[in-house]
Amino acid sequence: MSYQGNTNYVNLPDTRMALERAAFRMGARDVSKCKCKIDYTEFNVKELQDLNSVEMQYDKLQSILENICENEGIDKLNIVVNKLVQSDDTKLTYIVPVIEYAQDSSSDAIVKLIDNIDSFAVFGDVSDACELGEAVINASPEYNIHIELEDYFDFEKYGEDVDMEWQGKYLDGNIYVAIKDYITLEEILRDDELCEEQGMQMPGM
Repeated sequence: MSYQGNTNYVNLPDTRMALERAAFRMGARDVSKCKCKIDYTEFNVKELQDLNSVEMQYDKLQSILENICENEGIDKLNIVVNKLVQSDDTKLTYIVPVIEYAQDSSSDAIVKLIDNIDSFAVFGDVSDACELGEAVINASPEYNIHIELEDYFDFEKYGEDVDMEWQGKYLDGNIYVAIKDYITLEEILRDDELCEEQGMQMPGM
């Protein structure tokens, strides 16, 4: 954080009070008066790779967080980082692909996506229906196919059926993302306050 030539480093996530104190030490009356810049991003988690062959995309995550810092401010950044830190380590690799799938990297959207991360199916090393079918089968113990029978199974057709049901997207980097639960992206990202207001205005409610 910086204000009128003064700089104070903070480690996020932190409390609102801690941010206010950092701003006050630089002479700012409010956190919103300060400029913020991310010096580095680091998550104290095990080597993250490999849930469904999806690697952690640190550079893209850093860019997303920098965009929030620059355009929405440190308060919103703090909220997102807090959510990320609280996330299940095994699902942290999903965050960037899910954001790219949603095509919305605002702080409010990211919070909602993280809250609903279990509703998403994310597979790496997948660029077509055949690879998708094989990935879904491999990730589903109940559908375990004996190696000697794999040549007789139509992975491509199964992948096409799965994609038709899920209506997913093939992303750059050979990643496939879809919503596997019976919920839409619009429902995940909708404005809860607006929905509540609309619900209150409905006749007969």
